[in-house]
Amino acid sequence: MYTENFENAPADKPVRLTGYNGWVLDDTATSAGYAPGIADCGNSANFWDSSRDLAAVLGQYNGTAVPNQNQAVTAFTYNSPGANRVEFETVQPLPLPRTNRFLAFSVNSAATNCSVSAPQLNFFLLDGPTAVPASAKPLNPCTDPAAKSYPVDGKAYKAVGRASDAPVLFAGSLLGIRMTNANGSGTGNDAAFDDIRVLDVTPQVDKAFTPEVATAGGTSTLVFTVTNTSDLAAKKGWSFTDTLPAGLTVAGPAPASTTCASGKVESDNGLGAVTLSGDLTAGQASCTLGVQVTAAAGTYRNCAENVSDAIGVDLPGCAVVRFVTPRYTIAKSSQPVDGGAVLPGQRLEYRVLVSNPGEVPVDARLDDDLTAVLDDAAYDGDAAATLGQVDYRQPVLHWSGDLPAGGSASVRYSVTVADPRRGDGRLHNAVTADGSNCAAGSVDPHCATHGEVPPAPAGPTSAGPAPTPTAAAAVPPARTALPSTGAGQPLVAGGLGGLALGAGLLLTLAARRRQERERERGDGTG
Repeated sequence: MYTENFENAPADKPVRLTGYNGWVLDDTATSAGYAPGIADCGNSANFWDSSRDLAAVLGQYNGTAVPNQNQAVTAFTYNSPGANRVEFETVQPLPLPRTNRFLAFSVNSAATNCSVSAPQLNFFLLDGPTAVPASAKPLNPCTDPAAKSYPVDGKAYKAVGRASDAPVLFAGSLLGIRMTNANGSGTGNDAAFDDIRVLDVTPQVDKAFTPEVATAGGTSTLVFTVTNTSDLAAKKGWSFTDTLPAGLTVAGPAPASTTCASGKVESDNGLGAVTLSGDLTAGQASCTLGVQVTAAAGTYRNCAENVSDAIGVDLPGCAVVRFVTPRYTIAKSSQPVDGGAVLPGQRLEYRVLVSNPGEVPVDARLDDDLTAVLDDAAYDGDAAATLGQVDYRQPVLHWSGDLPAGGSASVRYSVTVADPRRGDGRLHNAVTADGSNCAAGSVDPHCATHGEVPPAPAGPTSAGPAPTPTAAAAVPPARTALPSTGAGQPLVAGGLGGLALGAGLLLTLAARRRQERERERGDGTG
């Protein structure tokens, strides 16, 4: 924001700073043996040359290509100047491009005769007539742990560059700077300074959503990270307001979180904006503030234009969050294969694969009503799942589980078909699950399985075909008995018996002759 390197001084001779025991000079021939300077150093050419060496040492420290051409403000103290005298101060205030910034004062300083006494440099920022301290402790090039040593002509010099350790949150638009030396001694206290700068050390605020994809109606944490500058000095009192994009609101009474000293996160009554404030402590690289937000399904952008009333922070870039409606898919299968025959006594195995193809976790659940199966089969009581919980309450098998994004679960169970066959022979049923492809009324073929129990085949009868009946032999009609002509009754009886026997033989012979004739006719021989 502001730099003074003293290179605009006339090149032909050193410049005496009126009212201050110091000179703007380099270590070239233009300053060698310069009488006014020697006189100002108690007429000691050695003191004057040591002042010139201090400028060259600072040239080595700041990387000037030709170190002895570096110009700096030097003083080889001869008389006691007094404590807290001003060594540098702007005459005209400096216009600032932005207000409400953390500002620090930086300088390169070199010293010699450190064993006697050393300069003690303090820094102030001027807001009109008010001098605001910008350092908690003085800068001492002799004792600073970052100081570097530079021997010149057998004499020890030290140099260091340091920013003030207590940056100021400066609200004004016009800035003045002042540097004083708390050491008022004329003994030792021999030093130089160069490269005065005013630094903008305002922290950067960034924002991000965690997670970047959340369930619609769920929550994501809007995290604000306040990152310190490389000086890691304390930055106290920063604040800003973030107005959430339309549709994105603070998630109810959920507590805010912060790692910032004195950190606060406050939301307005309408839950559409949050005000954040806090401090960065010395040595702290960053801190965070978080608030949970929620929204319906959609994409929400929170950018720099959402930030207002920013004090002591640089504005962030954009953060984007998406809220999505979780979905999951179901695919049911069976073994034997779906649609095939299942025999009495055979085991029918079911597998239901539940998958989450989305970007957010999902609370998945399903029901499989086995009513249409249990009239033909019995549940085997073997349901198991690779994830989640499964239970069976006749006739419904139920599963539920939390599926991570990209995750899946496999649910397996079985039934055994009754033997002998019973029921309607149809093993048809479907899985139902709201929020999936198998919601109630779905006709998705992945939701259902089908099986058939075939009827038992008909067996053979025990009786064979009836034999063809054989024609019965004709029985001749009975004849009328003749009157007896013999002597006595016995004779008649015997005669009748003999007649009857003879008649029977005749009839038998006649029937046999008739059958023979019929056979002869049948084979063409008679």
